[in-house]
Amino acid sequence: MTCYKSNQNDSSSSSKHEPYNPYSVLGLTTGATEDEIKKAYRTLSRQHHPDKGGDEKIFIAISKAYESLTDPAIREKFEKYGNPDGPQPVSVGIALPSWLVNRNNSSIVALVILIPTGVYFWNKKSKQPANTVQNNSLALYYHVIDDKTRMTQLVEIIGASQEYKDALPERTSDEESLKALTKAIPDAHKIKKFRFNHPYIIKATTLLYAHISRIHQQIPAKLEEDLQEVLKKVRMLINGAFQICKEKRQLNSIIELLKLNQCVTQAAWEDQSLKQIPYLDSFNISSLNYRKVFDIVKFNRIGEEARKEYLQAQSIPNEKIRDIENVLQKIPTEVGINIKLVSGEEDGTIYSTAICTLVAEFVDKTPKKNKKSENNGAEQQQQQQQLSEENKQIEKELTAKPKKQKGMASKKGQKAKEREERRQQQLQKEREAKEKKEEKEKKRLAKQTERELKKKEAADNGTELEDEDELDDLSESDDDDEMLSSGSDSESDSDSDWEAPVKKTTKPSENFYHAPFVNEERPICWWVVFGDRLKNELVAIGKSESWEAGNTIKMQFLTPEKPGTYNYSLHLMCDGYIGLDSQYSINFKVVQNPNPIQLPPRPQHQQPQQPPTKKELKEQKKQKKLQ
Repeated sequence: MTCYKSNQNDSSSSSKHEPYNPYSVLGLTTGATEDEIKKAYRTLSRQHHPDKGGDEKIFIAISKAYESLTDPAIREKFEKYGNPDGPQPVSVGIALPSWLVNRNNSSIVALVILIPTGVYFWNKKSKQPANTVQNNSLALYYHVIDDKTRMTQLVEIIGASQEYKDALPERTSDEESLKALTKAIPDAHKIKKFRFNHPYIIKATTLLYAHISRIHQQIPAKLEEDLQEVLKKVRMLINGAFQICKEKRQLNSIIELLKLNQCVTQAAWEDQSLKQIPYLDSFNISSLNYRKVFDIVKFNRIGEEARKEYLQAQSIPNEKIRDIENVLQKIPTEVGINIKLVSGEEDGTIYSTAICTLVAEFVDKTPKKNKKSENNGAEQQQQQQQLSEENKQIEKELTAKPKKQKGMASKKGQKAKEREERRQQQLQKEREAKEKKEEKEKKRLAKQTERELKKKEAADNGTELEDEDELDDLSESDDDDEMLSSGSDSESDSDSDWEAPVKKTTKPSENFYHAPFVNEERPICWWVVFGDRLKNELVAIGKSESWEAGNTIKMQFLTPEKPGTYNYSLHLMCDGYIGLDSQYSINFKVVQNPNPIQLPPRPQHQQPQQPPTKKELKEQKKQKKLQ
């Protein structure tokens, strides 16, 4: 109603205030001649002249209209600005109802308008994603993290994030508890000196150190709630710092952040990989170290029987031993990669400032054991013999003359026929699958030869050819489409052949981290980090949640500008388990490129200037005195 009334008031006010028109004042139509203007002025001025009893205001308006139409200067102002006096100031106002501006109605206005508006904006802010890092925290990571930052320093940098300032309450009673907790941290990993002295930073850093050191039993109840709040946000903050270092191309910082993520997930330091195994205390680990078993990989390689004997000798019950074996089966301790550099040239030459592809193929590093292979071979032979004997019996029963059978005998014959039908169907499927594989291989070879011919023709003509990876993707999609269409053309009457074919897709990882100290369930992920460790330069990075043998990760990178021999390092790292990382050295030779790629200069990230030390300040004072 108020809006409707205000609109009516606006419309009425707009109808009253019309633009100034001197012709209408003189009672003329627009565009009248000068003689008509003078004649109208004479008649109106006689009627409304003040000396003859006329209205003074009307006479002034008539004379003003006459001047605006006869004087050239005033008429120019009128035609240009719409007013004979020239440009006029414009006043703009908002038409609000009187009851809204009245002071007596302030409580009603606050209740009806201000409070709902505040609730609306609060609700809008609460719907913002909670898993985003604040800009203040990102700025801190950008300016503080450099190539010399190590994992223990990263703990305090992550603890200095703005998110913890808003989430962790400041209590005066926490000072003594934090001091006692700092003393309980082992000397090998004790906090020597805090870089930042704000109370919330000290609290978050101390709680992270206590969590990684596994002294949860010595944390008070109030600080336990704060620890859960710290752990709830720590992975998000590590990911934010990871993205900043990735943009700055800092190799060492990325490696240290991945190590920190491992330590936070498993609540252990980087040299305590055996702590990931449940039920093993410090005494058990020290006895394993005495037997030269220092990490989880060697503990897994000693064999199940040897582990069982050792654990039973340590008076660990069989139920806990089974739990230990189940956890070891979840941890991929034998994951490695084969590395291959692929250039766009046929002879494999790597040119400078050219795009090269790094192919990392996952392999199984499990050492082969002859006993297991022999046992598996003997078991397979026995199974094959049993199957052949069953098949012979089925063939005899089928080729024999039919006899009248009653009861169970007829049922056995029917079951034998069903088994034979299933076996024949299985054999038929295997044959078809084998034929499809052979056809697929033939098509792949044909496409490869065709691509090589096109590549040679393009090189002769001086044109560019489509990238090999895109052609491979196209060929794979074509093969998948052929597999889908082949299932519908079959004329078999079996139920399995009439089922809808399913296209093969990569299955998502169903293997999750065993992390009892973190209330989080996430899949196991492997990172492949490639770069120059000496220059602290990240060249390429990739990740995969599948580490099955044969799975590959392809990463494209730009080769160096100058020709020569280069030594890069490749790091295979798991972001949730400790002690599974491996490092590889890659040497390759770069040849001068006849057609180098012209790239704009890469922006250099300048590190912030560090404050001067006490010695530097003293030297500066001495120099000023001498001057």
